[in-house]
Amino acid sequence: MTYKNYEHSMLTDIIKTAVGSSIDEKLSDAVLKQKLREVCYEVINQFVDVRLANNVKGQNPDAEGYLDSVELCDMLHISMTSLWRRENDGVLKCHHIGGKKLYSKQDVQKLVESGKLAKFSRRK
Repeated sequence: MTYKNYEHSMLTDIIKTAVGSSIDEKLSDAVLKQKLREVCYEVINQFVDVRLANNVKGQNPDAEGYLDSVELCDMLHISMTSLWRRENDGVLKCHHIGGKKLYSKQDVQKLVESGKLAKFSRRK
């Protein structure tokens, strides 16, 4: 069996498995590849739909997730220096994800409610 024939039979087998129906063995490679693309797009779209439905179901989007440094500074009306100071003082805990500092929305909300993120002066 040549590589070309092997590739053709593999494409046919994959599409048969994915679609669950019989496919004409004599279809051209271009048609098989197009059918495989369609099956892949359909599977990916279904996967994305399920993931989105699971993420949305029963969750409050404002309470979940993370804020980056700029978003947090805008929300608290503080400068990046003040944010850095609060991190160093141990008031805020950040998570390093993908080379980026992220802050849990839930943690920030708790600190705001407890008054620990109120404006304060380092000088005493």
